[in-house]
Amino acid sequence: MDLTKKRILVVDDEMDIRTMLKRAIERHLKIPTDTANSGLEALEQIREHAYDLMVTDLAMPEMDGLSLFRVVKERHPGIQVIVLTATASLDSSVAAVKSHVFSYLTKPIAMDKFLREVEAALDAQEAEKTAALAGAGDLMEVLRKVDKAAEDIAQKLETLVGQAPVTTMMELKALMLHLKEQLRNLRELAVRKG
Repeated sequence: MDLTKKRILVVDDEMDIRTMLKRAIERHLKIPTDTANSGLEALEQIREHAYDLMVTDLAMPEMDGLSLFRVVKERHPGIQVIVLTATASLDSSVAAVKSHVFSYLTKPIAMDKFLREVEAALDAQEAEKTAALAGAGDLMEVLRKVDKAAEDIAQKLETLVGQAPVTTMMELKALMLHLKEQLRNLRELAVRKG
C-alpha cells in the first residue's frame, strides 16, 4: 500500500496537539495531513477533500468527537476514524466501539503507538475495500483468517489481565469489541454475497 496516496485529517481544539500529530504523520509515514480545530471545520474540509482517515479529539466545543464521527460515517462511510481522549472512561470507550470507531486512544500517547494505529487503520480500510470487491469464496477465506487472529488476540488478552494498567486493558477490550463487530459485518457480507 502506497501511504503517500492516502490523506489524513487531524481534528483537535488544541493547536499544539494538532501540530504534533500532523508533523509525526508527515515525517514518519509521509502521508499528507490536514488539520481542523473543530468538528464543524472538519466537516467543511471533508466536503472539500477526500480523506482516508480522521483522527479526532473526543472532547471539543460545539461538536464532540463521537458526534463528528457519526456525521462523517453517515456521509462518508469509507473514512476510518481514530478517537483520542485525555479523559478516558468506560462509557465513552463503549460508545466509541458501538459507533464503529477504529481505535480509541488515551492521551498522552506514545508517538510510536499512535503511528502504528494510523497504519493499522489504513490497512483495515484497504482490507474493507478488498473484501467488498472479493467474491464470496475469497471472503470466506478472509473470514477464517480473521477468526483465527481474533482467537489469538483473545488468548493474549487473557494472559494480560491483572498485569497491564487499567487504561491499557480498556483499550484492548475496546479493540476486541471492535474486532468482533467487524467479524459480524464480514459474516453478514459473506451471507449476502453467498
